[in-house]
Amino acid sequence: MADADSDDEKHLGLSRQTAPLELLTSLLRDQPAFFTATDGDFRILYLNRVAAGVDPTSVVGTSVFDFVAPRDRALARAVFARVLASGGSESYEANAGPPEHLRHYLNVVSATTLPDGERGLTCLGVDITAQRRREDETERISRRLRMVSEITGLALWEWDLQKDVVTWDARMHEITGQDEPVGLGRFVDVCVHPDDRDLVMQQGSRTLESGRMDGDLARIVRPDGEVRWTMSSGRVEHDEAGRPVHMLGSTLDVTRQLAMEEQLRQAQKMQAVGNLTAGVAHNFNNMLMVLMPSLELVEEKVDADDRAMVRDAREAAARAAAMVRQLMTFSGQGQRGTRRARSLPGLVAESVRMARQTLGSRITIRTHEEPVPPVRCDEGALQQVLLNILINARDAYATQQTAEPVIDITIDRARRQSQVGPTKGAWTSYARVRVRDNAGGMTEAVRARVFEPFYTTKGPEQGTGLGLSTSYAIVRDHGGVLDCISTHGEGTEMQLWLPVDAEEARGTPTHEAGEPRPRVLLVDDDPTVRRVTRRILSRRYEVTAVDSVSEAERLLEEDARFDVALLDRSMPGGSGGTLIPALRERLPDARVLYFTGEHVNDAQEVDGVLAKPLSAEALLAGVQSALDER
Repeated sequence: MADADSDDEKHLGLSRQTAPLELLTSLLRDQPAFFTATDGDFRILYLNRVAAGVDPTSVVGTSVFDFVAPRDRALARAVFARVLASGGSESYEANAGPPEHLRHYLNVVSATTLPDGERGLTCLGVDITAQRRREDETERISRRLRMVSEITGLALWEWDLQKDVVTWDARMHEITGQDEPVGLGRFVDVCVHPDDRDLVMQQGSRTLESGRMDGDLARIVRPDGEVRWTMSSGRVEHDEAGRPVHMLGSTLDVTRQLAMEEQLRQAQKMQAVGNLTAGVAHNFNNMLMVLMPSLELVEEKVDADDRAMVRDAREAAARAAAMVRQLMTFSGQGQRGTRRARSLPGLVAESVRMARQTLGSRITIRTHEEPVPPVRCDEGALQQVLLNILINARDAYATQQTAEPVIDITIDRARRQSQVGPTKGAWTSYARVRVRDNAGGMTEAVRARVFEPFYTTKGPEQGTGLGLSTSYAIVRDHGGVLDCISTHGEGTEMQLWLPVDAEEARGTPTHEAGEPRPRVLLVDDDPTVRRVTRRILSRRYEVTAVDSVSEAERLLEEDARFDVALLDRSMPGGSGGTLIPALRERLPDARVLYFTGEHVNDAQEVDGVLAKPLSAEALLAGVQSALDER
């Protein structure tokens, strides 16, 4: 038996000079971990070490849970109870110690048999506070990095060049639309736009040589076909021999930013067009102001055989005026034209006639009409809206093969909730124009953006993205609504809703014999404009026409009386606006109107604007409207 004990002692590495109990006690005392033994009621029987300043004898017999942080006691109780019941072992993490010196421990709890034969527990607690702090700091840094990635939109990736293993973060998957990360070669084949593949391969080779990737731009194609622009940056790590072993980088989706830059460039172009237009509009509109009413007057006097030529000339002048209005609208310098009660079916018919040559003979146009009240509108602006809609339908047929292209135009009356003005939310009666084509329709993504400025599905040579956005603004300015209803594969319907005009158009005012006619002061430096305007207004009013502000001031000093004043804003001798204070002082009851082809920002200082060029009828209606509002 002695020989057996000797073998056990040798197997344990014990010498006869060292007692096993003493050695075990020494080992437990010197261990940095806490070793605790408890009975079945979780009272401490043995503790190999205590915190500085604590009497070991005061610990024995106390509950082990007295040394566990309050927030972790429920977890510790549950683990101790399970281990005692099962006879196995289990680990858990918990805090212990006073609040000011709280430590984090990894605890391994095991069941044991005590000397008296009862079951107890041992618990080995390893202080992992430093490790936990490092992990917490790492998690804090990772959390901040994720937050920065979310804020900036950066996608992070890394490439182990030796193992050819690529790792992507969630944002990278989101940008590419790919479920699995791919290396450079497969990335080029699967993700990169065909036109950019050679460029990306060159960028990759250059990066491996230089060790840097600095904001390289390229297009990717997502699995759903959407094209996105990306900008990538990265750095390459090398081993001691100078071989590239690891690459870390980021990718940013810059599609929206590039689109905004393109919009800015387009806006700058439009501003340049606007500046050019503003420079020529005054003189050009003055010429049209002479042509348009003069042709109206001539039409009344020529033979019936010649009236068609005069009407063609009037139409050409009207188209020229519309061109200037469109340029001004596109450039953000548009001006609201004169509005009057207009037959909607007549306006639609005229727009269809104007668009017929542009649409071509292949497209059939069918019109369906119901009786609708007139609408008060700027007919030129609404014609622009209808032409934009018809041309968009034509372009849809140009890109999609439709056997029998048909555009159905329906004019009817309907009710909907008002979206603008003091009646917003109330059910209101509208005159409605529905323009439906049987082309391929739009996807929901396209339909949702169809009214966005500068958004177009056409190439840069075919469209500016301003047509429908301008149309939307025009219709909204009329108190109406422009809707787009489209289903991919089933065609598109544009719905134009306009509030009906309840007023009957005012008739031509009459004057009893001997009754004084209203007096109009016209201030314009262009002699042809003065002659034509005076001739038209003289049908109803007493007109005094002068060529300068100084001449008008002289008339006011002589106590001349006027009911309406028409002021040109741009004249060599001074703007018509400089005359407004004198008019307000001398003629407080007179209506003061700007009579101009320029964009007016300061319209609040006058009672209205008559935008050149305009027809004789519109000129008379504008002056009469001003008189009626006195």
